[in-house]
Amino acid sequence: MKVLMQVFCKKTLTHMNADLTTNEKISYLRGLAIIAVVMNHYVIWNYSRSIEGFANGIVAFFFITSGYCVYKSLEKYTVFNINTVKRFLFKRFFRLYPLYLVSLVLYTVYLISKGAASYDLPSFMNFLAFPFYEAPRWYWFIPSLLQCYLIAPFLFLIIKKYGPLKTLTIILTVMSITHISYVIIGLPITRSYFVYRFMFLSHLFIFSLSFCLSGINKDKFKLLSGNASLFISFLVFLSMVYLTRVNNMIFNNSALFAAPLFVLSTFLLMLCTLNNDIVLPFKKIINILGNYSYPVYLFHFFYFYLLDKFGLITHGNTKSMIFTLILSPIFLLACVAIEKSTKSMVAKFTGTFLEAR
Repeated sequence: MKVLMQVFCKKTLTHMNADLTTNEKISYLRGLAIIAVVMNHYVIWNYSRSIEGFANGIVAFFFITSGYCVYKSLEKYTVFNINTVKRFLFKRFFRLYPLYLVSLVLYTVYLISKGAASYDLPSFMNFLAFPFYEAPRWYWFIPSLLQCYLIAPFLFLIIKKYGPLKTLTIILTVMSITHISYVIIGLPITRSYFVYRFMFLSHLFIFSLSFCLSGINKDKFKLLSGNASLFISFLVFLSMVYLTRVNNMIFNNSALFAAPLFVLSTFLLMLCTLNNDIVLPFKKIINILGNYSYPVYLFHFFYFYLLDKFGLITHGNTKSMIFTLILSPIFLLACVAIEKSTKSMVAKFTGTFLEAR
């Protein structure tokens, strides 16, 4: 009986492999990204601000994986019209906002407990997370992602009309013209809701390029297959993250020249990852982290704060890092519980709302 079960499971997994592999890779990338982001923020919180800015670059993984998933989501619609767009945006907004609002309420409570002045508290626009309004602290990512969602339907129509390769050419052309014009005009290069890694609208270009990944024939990119290409693309990406950090400029505003390469390196790494059949170490736990990367991203600062509040961690103490790691499964379980309960409430509300319409 045991042998039969093993054979059955093996056959089932073989049939499911084509569907699961890409999803696992997406989750794995997100898992690695959230680990890097949390570790970077932890070091900044407890040790030194000298590595500030690395996590901001790793967030590019979330833009490109979100774009890929959004494209796959839009493909499922048999009819694509204005009602489809409304339904898509409705679902996406309700995916982002509930957890974001819970997190922002906690952030407000945290600021009040610290005796913050009223003008330091989140404003109505913060709670709204309007796509053209810069959110505070680590919440900057939310309005930027909303911008991506707004252009997604237009990108989908373009790629359906021109195909992935022509769309890729269009995106790269628009990106080049935009960046050159931006540099010549001399607009502000500091991070804002329009500027990411010293490039105007780079988050939108990263998101847009991900739409081309699905339709690209992998047989034409055999050079990108293999562990060597994956390793090289990973090193190139890390190099571009390094070169687009304020503290690592080779000369004045040198990051402006590295910024387009940062966008391309993100796309290249994603392409190599999807093209390779790779063995994923610690796959199960990292995939879980990837699946719940959004609540982990929103709430990890509160985890640090609570540990600090109860004296479990002290600044600059190595033992504190061990305590943080030991207790992290509890934090992850809390994130899972918060997301599941929020999803359940949202499902009831949206179901009632859609029925009423």
